[in-house]
Amino acid sequence: MRLTPLCFLFALIVSATLLTGCAPQAPGFEEKDIIRPAMVQQVGQALSTGVRTFSGITQATQDVKLSFRVGGQLQNLPIKVGQRIRQGQIIARVDPIDFDLEVKQQEATLANAMAQFQQAKSEYDRQLLLYESNNASKSDLDQTQASYLSAKAQLEANKKALQLNNQQRAYTVLRAKSSGVITTVEVDDYEMITAGQTIATMADSTSSKVALGVPATVVNRISQGDIAQVLIEDLGDAPMPGRITEIGIQPDGSSTYPVTIKLNKPNPYVRPGMVADITLPLKKSVEEQSTLFVPSQAVQGLSGNRHQVWIMNPKTNIVSPRNVSVGVMTSEGLQILSGLQPGETIVVRGIHRLKPEQQINPQLLKQSSTGKTNPR
Repeated sequence: MRLTPLCFLFALIVSATLLTGCAPQAPGFEEKDIIRPAMVQQVGQALSTGVRTFSGITQATQDVKLSFRVGGQLQNLPIKVGQRIRQGQIIARVDPIDFDLEVKQQEATLANAMAQFQQAKSEYDRQLLLYESNNASKSDLDQTQASYLSAKAQLEANKKALQLNNQQRAYTVLRAKSSGVITTVEVDDYEMITAGQTIATMADSTSSKVALGVPATVVNRISQGDIAQVLIEDLGDAPMPGRITEIGIQPDGSSTYPVTIKLNKPNPYVRPGMVADITLPLKKSVEEQSTLFVPSQAVQGLSGNRHQVWIMNPKTNIVSPRNVSVGVMTSEGLQILSGLQPGETIVVRGIHRLKPEQQINPQLLKQSSTGKTNPR
């Protein structure tokens, strides 16, 4: 049987292929000699801070008790609960008729004192001239001088008394010394009140604060002056910055420690009693700060509940396995209890294809501020 040229060529190719597949590899060649690319990361310590969110209640920075400095009958009480008050706005008035009469009476007394003073001064001036011309005795001069000085003192006393009466008259109008919101009204129109009696309470709106309670596990991880973010859902989804101004040293009735946050900027829409979510930065304990975290894919599970990671020598790029003890999984990665040191370089991807003493082509992963890894 004769072979055609095409059949002969096909038989030749098949024979060459079979001979190549059966050829032995170069002496000393191993799979670990293949330089594979691998993602690596330098081991670092845990981030120094975390965050926690707590619930709190807004409060006025100061509750101002509004009262008159004089007593009398209320003539006008134009305020209502919930009303916003501007600084200098009239809160209430007391009937000023009695104070007007006292002012007029004192004005008349002052006018009489002025007349007596002028008469005493004229008499003293006349006696002084007579004394200097040897036409009056020293005792007459002394007597007129004493009357003059007494009239002068009486005049000054009446001037101060009139000033006080005018001041008392001005006290019949009660004005707000700061801006705020009326929270309570405790009297009615035409009611008789006394000096110092609280007629209303106003929440100072020039600044706002938020009160919350934190557990004992958290209170030592915050400090006065720490920045906080306050979110009041009733006012929208934009958080308002604030700072911790007070941290209680004793727990309250709910076994939490009272903490006060003061908003950096006043917000006229923040009213006392609003529910707020407060996000606080928490400093980590010394133990937490010394804990290492690595990506979970960098840890290889072995039989017998053992775990290992692959360490790369940065000088030679050669990897070797190392047993480690693992803890819990967190948002920062898998906790490593022992077996690793900060600064060592581990393989984080492609670990299942590695062999001991294998050289790799490392590609560095960068750790972000969130604890996650991103390719550089």
